[in-house]
Amino acid sequence: MRRTLFGVPATLLAAALTLPTATPAAWADASPAVAAKIATSITGFTTDRTEVDAEHRHVTFSGRLAVTDGGAAVPNAAVRISRGSALVARTTTDATGHFEVAADVTAGGPYLAQFAGDDQFSNSLAGVNLGVHQLPARISLDRKPARVDAGSAQTFTGGLEWQGSDGWHPAAQTRVWIQQCLDANCTSVRQESGYTGADGRFAISAKVYAWGTWSALSGGPSFHEFYQQVASGRQDIDVRYPTAIKGFDVTTEPAPLGGYAHFRMQILRKGATWQGYPSHQAVLFFRPKGSKTWIRTKSGATSDSRGYADAWVRVPGDGDWQARVLSTAESMPSTSGTDYVDARYATRMVWFNAAPEPVRKGRKITLSGALAYVKPGNPLMPGLSKRKVRFYFRDAKTKKWSYLGSDVTDSMGEFKRQFVAKRDGTWRVYFAGEANFLKSFGKDDYVDVR
Repeated sequence: MRRTLFGVPATLLAAALTLPTATPAAWADASPAVAAKIATSITGFTTDRTEVDAEHRHVTFSGRLAVTDGGAAVPNAAVRISRGSALVARTTTDATGHFEVAADVTAGGPYLAQFAGDDQFSNSLAGVNLGVHQLPARISLDRKPARVDAGSAQTFTGGLEWQGSDGWHPAAQTRVWIQQCLDANCTSVRQESGYTGADGRFAISAKVYAWGTWSALSGGPSFHEFYQQVASGRQDIDVRYPTAIKGFDVTTEPAPLGGYAHFRMQILRKGATWQGYPSHQAVLFFRPKGSKTWIRTKSGATSDSRGYADAWVRVPGDGDWQARVLSTAESMPSTSGTDYVDARYATRMVWFNAAPEPVRKGRKITLSGALAYVKPGNPLMPGLSKRKVRFYFRDAKTKKWSYLGSDVTDSMGEFKRQFVAKRDGTWRVYFAGEANFLKSFGKDDYVDVR
């Protein structure tokens, strides 16, 4: 785990020691409106101990604030002791420019004495480094559920203790990291941090987007903390993904009654973002026209690597269709939008023939055949009577289709029509379909005209 040492740049300290100076005569003669501020320095900034630990954290800071040129005291000046951005103590210089203040510190490392300056004197600062003796520590992470909802905020709790000469004690006001390993070797991690309370307990919130191994960590030499670096035991937490179904649509519409319709959709899951949910199933539901009840079909669709899924489902009649991801240990339930499917009987040109073949130019050619429909549950296809069929011809040279005429099927679904044969080409019969029947084509028949 990479950490950053919070310290004070040497250039900042150097700048504080090289501020512009002015002699007493110079600033005495200048008018208040244009006088330069008097440069100051903090000298002799030190502590009464060079090393701290959890049992010995009371430190006295002392030093002197004086004019840089000549060393004259700067009395009654506010001095701030800090570590990084955290205030440790405040004090005021005495008549001789000296200051002294005691405080309980929470870590070793660099500390600063800072004078912010005023209308007369310029600012200045000085630094001192406190060594640290790290004591043994231990950290615990309370058990979390083995599976949580993806994207949910989880509060990770536990405790941090340090070992002194008289036993174990709560580690108060100490930084703790909650770390998630995103792979088996923990080469990819994400972290959230917080601080312990007076009782050494911590409560840190982190969002869980995907499976991972979680642990709590604290301490380390790079942060000058009082305690040795420690880590809790690891625990695996899996997730239950929110899901959604996008773009649910039937592509074969109207659909053949009793036949199969093609449904297309994309199954999504949400971790940090919405993405395709691979290898996951959606189940198809049907609601007949006029009914309020959804019926679960035996058909489903399993998604590919990008979450896309296809299903071929038998159509029992007109009605609404819907896809659903069912609730499982890995996924939350979701429902697609509805798509109404108009179911019609499929039709077939049982046979079609153009005869005679070949035929002499100028002679008549007879187009005949039979139109039937597919009735669910009936292995035989009944003839479709009193239906208009259309005839087309495509010239072998021009490759263009031309409409020739039509005929109406008889009671058996059969039809017959004659046309004059003029050129080589292909003959076709076509039923356009209607409210309860799907369209269909006969098998094209090529005739050689001589």
